[in-house]
Amino acid sequence: MQAIILAAGMGKRLGEYTKNNTKCMVEVNGVKLIDRVINQLAKLHLNRLVLVVGYEGQKLKDYIGHRYDHILKIEFVDNPVYDKTNNIYSLALTKKQLCEDDTLLLESDLIFEDSMLQMLIDNPYPNLALVAKYGPRGIVRGGRMPLPNQRT
Repeated sequence: MQAIILAAGMGKRLGEYTKNNTKCMVEVNGVKLIDRVINQLAKLHLNRLVLVVGYEGQKLKDYIGHRYDHILKIEFVDNPVYDKTNNIYSLALTKKQLCEDDTLLLESDLIFEDSMLQMLIDNPYPNLALVAKYGPRGIVRGGRMPLPNQRT
C-alpha cells in the first residue's frame, strides 16, 4: 500500500496564507497540514508516499527534507505546469507509481480524523472514495460513497 498526495496547486483562494507557500504548509492549531497527514500516514506502515509538487515545490521539498526518513519513504514528482493544469494532470504524472501498488489518494489540504484512513484500508470494497456529503445543513461529517458497481 502506498499514498499519493496531490500538492501542486497554488491555493489562490487562501490569499495571504499561500502567497509564498503551498497550501499544505499552512498551519492549523500550530501544525502544518503536511506534517499532520504524513504522521497519519506513517501509522499505516505504507511502502511509500508519493508527493506531487508544483507551486513553491522546492520549499516543500526543503521543509520535508529527511525529517520523515525514519518512518516513511517519500518520493517527489514535479508538476512543472501546475499553473496551467489541475489535480487530474498531477495524478497522471504518477501513472507509473499508481500502477505499482494499491493507493490511498489524498489532497494536500484536507483535515480528517486519524481513523478515516484505517477505515478505508479495512473496508472490504476494493475501490472506495471518501467524500464530504453536502446536505441541507452543510457538510455531513464522515460521508462515504462506494464507487459504481459496488453495494452501499
